[in-house]
Amino acid sequence: MLISVQVLVCVTFSFFVLFDCASVVAKHAGYYSQYNAIGYTMSYVSTVVSRLFAFVYPPLLGFIVISQKINLLLYTALASLLAAGICVIILIIFYRTIFYTYLGLIVTFQKSGSIFGSILTLMTKTKINDLKETYNFPVIPGRNIRKKPFIVSSLIVSAYAVPAFSLNMIAMNYMDSAPIILQSSGMITGIGTILMAFILEPLISFSIENGSRVNETIFSLLYGRILCYLVLSPLILLILNYYISI
Repeated sequence: MLISVQVLVCVTFSFFVLFDCASVVAKHAGYYSQYNAIGYTMSYVSTVVSRLFAFVYPPLLGFIVISQKINLLLYTALASLLAAGICVIILIIFYRTIFYTYLGLIVTFQKSGSIFGSILTLMTKTKINDLKETYNFPVIPGRNIRKKPFIVSSLIVSAYAVPAFSLNMIAMNYMDSAPIILQSSGMITGIGTILMAFILEPLISFSIENGSRVNETIFSLLYGRILCYLVLSPLILLILNYYISI
């Protein structure tokens, strides 16, 4: 039973991260198609889909909390973060395909005005190869990353990645205060939302609207997420586990 729950947590958390990162690709495609507003619409759709998965995995963690096996919760959290980091790497590897998929959605939406119509058209009529002939694929910057987007992305995204796991770990050690601890999850992720709205999103918008090192900015954001999921967030959880185990 608990193994199935662990797998579901890893899968749902990974899809949450995957669609969240895909929302950045949508903005990138919107810039190259010169339909920035539609690009942001597609980005918002991806964000909403990611939030659907974000609503699923926290209740699943409750089953592990009930078992009172904190090590099991820690292993689940670390496995989920590892899976999420791998998802971001896979997204970067297949960036060209994902980029042109969003580009196709944007171009077809500009003609139909319907999200579902765009998806159906892309699946049945629009050919990705035709888009490749019209729109050049952006140059992947490689090591030429921008420090500010990289650091800001890794830190702010951690505010979304850690709370659901860390607060459950704390709640398992302080069961009497568990309701208060778990209810604070919304406050912490809310702070992350504010930071994203006031710092991260304006940084992306400024770069796109001014054509200022757009490729470097987009990939720096994705590389920052890799740092978040594979280094920063696991480190935070391991340090937390150490202190609550004393």
